[in-house]
Amino acid sequence: FPRRIVPSLHDAIFGIYHAAGRVPQVAQEAIQMQTIVNLVWGGLGLAWVPESVTQFRRAGVVYRAAAEFAAAARRRAPVLPACETSLVWPATGANPALARFVQFIAANGSPGQ
Repeated sequence: FPRRIVPSLHDAIFGIYHAAGRVPQVAQEAIQMQTIVNLVWGGLGLAWVPESVTQFRRAGVVYRAAAEFAAAARRRAPVLPACETSLVWPATGANPALARFVQFIAANGSPGQ
């Protein structure tokens, strides 16, 4: 994804490579996740994507959890960055499903909430 979209995450990912003495070669940038998966499928390399993108199944595309990468690279690279996610909803919303979802996230979310 282009740096202008999420500069902090982009810089953090590039920082991992730089700390390992590597310079990523960007072949193509895209915004749409399906496009990114198709670029990988087309042989243009690899992409860092949110876990939710694993639903876009493509024969020949393999998804690996960042934790697997971190375990393998722990000696060469810094800890992977956390990615902050926010929830937003209308202040006037009285949706029971929304209330249950917010309750679930509060109970099961990350410790840094």
